[in-house]
Amino acid sequence: MFIPAGMKWSVLVFGAGCWGSSAPAPTPPAPATAMQWSVHVDAPEGVADFNFLTVEFVVASRGDRPTMFANALFDTNKPTTTARTDPATPSYHELIGVELGTDATTVTTLAGERHTIPYTTVPKDATWFDLVPGVLSLSRSAAGATFARFDAGVAPTWVVDVADANVSEVRRVGWFANGDPLIAIDHTDNASLIRLELAKHAAATIATVPRGAVALAERANRIAAVFTRVTAECQTCESVAIYDLAGKPVTEFPLAMTSERTVGTPDRELGFDGRLLWMYAYYPLHRNHGFDRPEGCGYEVYDVVARKRVRTLADARGGWAKLAKDCAVRALLPTADGGALAFVVVGVREARVVKFAAPP
Repeated sequence: MFIPAGMKWSVLVFGAGCWGSSAPAPTPPAPATAMQWSVHVDAPEGVADFNFLTVEFVVASRGDRPTMFANALFDTNKPTTTARTDPATPSYHELIGVELGTDATTVTTLAGERHTIPYTTVPKDATWFDLVPGVLSLSRSAAGATFARFDAGVAPTWVVDVADANVSEVRRVGWFANGDPLIAIDHTDNASLIRLELAKHAAATIATVPRGAVALAERANRIAAVFTRVTAECQTCESVAIYDLAGKPVTEFPLAMTSERTVGTPDRELGFDGRLLWMYAYYPLHRNHGFDRPEGCGYEVYDVVARKRVRTLADARGGWAKLAKDCAVRALLPTADGGALAFVVVGVREARVVKFAAPP
């Protein structure tokens, strides 16, 4: 158990939007997607009221066999595992504990590192990330954005300042294979994508992209940005723009009008392998003043070379169809190798994690 009682979590969530219109989706190719491994997850022992059915989001650490959180922590390095409870209540998608005190933030990592950093050093509203080892803070400043690394003590190991007079938000949108984070510095209409080079203690601007959700496909030398494109015909339609890692535009096209319901939720997940761009969303039943929004989920895969949608949940076949039935897949998380991790609720006290080699 790595988070003290009363602690909050730091979790990054992708934004959502609405789809643009396009020609009807073509008949999708049959996906040749291999299931690489699967883990059965049992509920924590001794917790009678634990319920996997109430999971609304899932978090995974970096690595080939990650530690995950879905109402409880569990490992994925064995075929069967038992989850362990923690008193923390996650609020952002990052496996790190963040406790806000009277005059300092206490940050605790999965490995047990503990850092108490005064607000005079890092502001209260900063976001925190586990560098394994060490921790990283991202925050806005009067002059722009500030990134600070901490390894021991209350003083930062190093600080990188980025001058930018128009910062509206600073967010981590990806990780490079060597551990460098990809940072988006948001402005009103666009975002500067920055590679924070940890070894050099430097920030290198990669590209300026439309503001929206971002996915990194490092092995393919590509970045995807999904954003709202306002036109005379549609005020809330979405497009995707593809760039290489030098910031050169590669292609841009509108996304399909969809009934797949991958929008309308802040928890949409976005993955990209350099050619296939996919989006998955799950949202639970929501009741508000007599209006019920039913439980739902949606999934879409786009071929960015062909510039078209190639499949949705309606096209699911084989093992993926069985997993995705009745919105049992509560999360489909992108992995660094271009694949995906599906978290599947089997029952109140059972769940399953399946690793796919590519978007299913």
